[in-house]
Amino acid sequence: MKRDLELIRQLMLAIELKGDDFDADSIEIDGYDPSQINYHLQLLVEAELAVGKVLNYLGSDRPTIIIKKLSWEGCSFLDDARNESVWQKTMKIVKDKGGSVSVGVLTQLLASVAKQLSGLV
Repeated sequence: MKRDLELIRQLMLAIELKGDDFDADSIEIDGYDPSQINYHLQLLVEAELAVGKVLNYLGSDRPTIIIKKLSWEGCSFLDDARNESVWQKTMKIVKDKGGSVSVGVLTQLLASVAKQLSGLV
């Protein structure tokens, strides 16, 4: 499955709203099926943007993801990604440069665009 940056953003916004300790099955995002949501929540935990656990049960077709909260890094990422203007301009830059970047590069790019749009640079 290919990483979807828009889904990552939507999931982080959902995590922020939900609060503490919930599982992947309690999140629904329009246009995405449960397996896509589950996979991307697992990526958020692996990238340390969210604090949680990935549990693999025998006989289950996919891991169970328990999310505790956004991490410090996740909060910082979301502070910039939350703004629709910052997000859209950043995604345009990503698309113009080839369409794919790492989360680390995306985080730096979001911060740079946010500074630019707020007049800090």
